[in-house]
Amino acid sequence: MTGALRVRVAALIVSILSAVGLAVTVVATDDGRQLPPPTAPWRGEPGPLAGTVTADAAIEHLHAFQDLADAHGGNRAAGTPGFEASTEYVEQTLHEAGYETTLEHFTFEYDLAWGARLDQLSPTPRSFAHEPMAESPSTAAGGLSGEVVAPADPTGCTAASYPAGSDGKIALVARGDCPFAEKSVAAGEAGAIALVVYNNEDGPLHGGLDEDGDGYIPTTGITQADGEILLTELGSGPVTLAYDVQHGTEERESFSVLAETTGGDPEDVVMLGAHLDSTPAGPGINDNASGVAALLEVAVQLADRPEPPTRTVRFAFWGAEELGLIGSTHYVEGLQPAELDALAMYLNVDMVASPNYMIGVYAGEASGVLTSYLDAHGQPWVSVDIAGASDHAPFQDQGVPVTGLYTGSLETKDDEDVELFGGTSGESYDAGYHTAGDDIDNISIEALQINLEAIAHVVDALAGPDAD
Repeated sequence: MTGALRVRVAALIVSILSAVGLAVTVVATDDGRQLPPPTAPWRGEPGPLAGTVTADAAIEHLHAFQDLADAHGGNRAAGTPGFEASTEYVEQTLHEAGYETTLEHFTFEYDLAWGARLDQLSPTPRSFAHEPMAESPSTAAGGLSGEVVAPADPTGCTAASYPAGSDGKIALVARGDCPFAEKSVAAGEAGAIALVVYNNEDGPLHGGLDEDGDGYIPTTGITQADGEILLTELGSGPVTLAYDVQHGTEERESFSVLAETTGGDPEDVVMLGAHLDSTPAGPGINDNASGVAALLEVAVQLADRPEPPTRTVRFAFWGAEELGLIGSTHYVEGLQPAELDALAMYLNVDMVASPNYMIGVYAGEASGVLTSYLDAHGQPWVSVDIAGASDHAPFQDQGVPVTGLYTGSLETKDDEDVELFGGTSGESYDAGYHTAGDDIDNISIEALQINLEAIAHVVDALAGPDAD
């Protein structure tokens, strides 16, 4: 982004604040940009859009996404029928509100597993349903077999928790306490040749290892009930398993949905985005149907206003975020310099209804537009630095001012610097994160309403009819 546009963004923010009689202290950065401090006051009353958006309307969208997941194998992951159905729902909703939509297609490598089997050989021959982990290595042709070993710490997060003599055995551990990738590495360091992870709640266990990690052993997931069967038999004597899986990839196609207002300056764009795909593990209602539902409600209410926005407002519903920000990266890489320069800011909305929530604002160049509004309303918030973990990253890498909203996940529960504002300190923000438990019951209506109004405020302040 050019220095000229950055100055224009700063001037826009200053003009809004000055128009409502608020003093502004402007600071200059090393590259000449002029930005108000992050805690600058904002207008205290909701604007016309922020006063119309409701969580009830957004929840209707969440129910629709739950129904679509239920009808398509339990998830809405990129490259699946559930994702395609979700895309059709987003397009239909936008069309009914008067928007034209564009599908931006892209391809990606989809992880496949075939020939997968997990059999108990002794003492009771049986076969188990299982879900090989994404990014797990394959077994040798024909598979492998070995006795089962369970670590002293059921979650198996360290090699030290395994007993001596674990070499050549198949590790059996519980889900929880650390990522699946750490469990796989720890089991391998202890000498295990494969890892079976059982769920800590009802239902199958879907998961994946880190894409760029190493030291993994073949890893798969089973239900809690099957894990308990194995543990019970292991308590009475040796248990032997056989495991065979071959992994590969195939090229698949997916897409993002884009829509924008017909009014407004096309060379001065406020852009908002949320990822539409879930993980394969579940319906992804908090992560991230909540962000999608929030943007749909804002878009619908914006279209119903009689006056067009001063600036173009563009909405993006990204595909394949869970696979590595593929949709948003493809979009940004395809922008011409003038198109990139037209982006005044990008607001990312990812997980905005965690049941035991904090109100997190992305630490970014444009964060003041949110934090000052939250301060004016007495709403506690924390600054979160999620680096390249969501769809704002490709924009930020190109110099576009970014910010975003986020209410927390299981991965942030032990962060001592984070405070809860909608639950009890020390509990998980979202225990359903990346699991089948991320369903319609896994949301906070209160958090959704707070974030909805904050998103609408950004549009009111930066693109409303009176924004100049």
